[in-house]
Amino acid sequence: MASAAPDRGRDQPAPAGPDRQRDPARGQRPALGAPGPGHEGDEAAALRKRIEAATPFGLAVEVKESLGTAGWSYEAQGPAFDAAERAYRDAFGKDLVRIGVGGSIPFITLFAERFPTTPLILNGVMDPQTNAHGPNESLHVGLFGKVVEANVNLLQELATTLRG
Repeated sequence: MASAAPDRGRDQPAPAGPDRQRDPARGQRPALGAPGPGHEGDEAAALRKRIEAATPFGLAVEVKESLGTAGWSYEAQGPAFDAAERAYRDAFGKDLVRIGVGGSIPFITLFAERFPTTPLILNGVMDPQTNAHGPNESLHVGLFGKVVEANVNLLQELATTLRG
């Protein structure tokens, strides 16, 4: 009897080459998400201190910051966000939960600066087993289908809402 194929990538072997966070030629490269406004640098300084304190056997460690960007945050209020609430409720049968993530994605800050009056609605396909940005990152096909449906609903809701 044949078994059903899994709908996520968790059963796949680990990637053969270096992952996003490690470069064998340059050692370990931990990633640190951008902190909220007013806290830039606090987390980087704390990470540096932890790494330096944990360095064993008198080894030399050099900690450098690179590719930093300011965090981005705002209140998700207004007609576009109300449209998202309706669209996601229609697709999932439950109220949307606004959790406020994605503000450390560098290009989001650039969009927010370039288009300051445009609402930025970020959404992603994540569940507890997604393992985002790590080895064996996966996508639950059923959840993905619901998110596609919600985004189609969102486009319709925005067209209706903005048409006035």
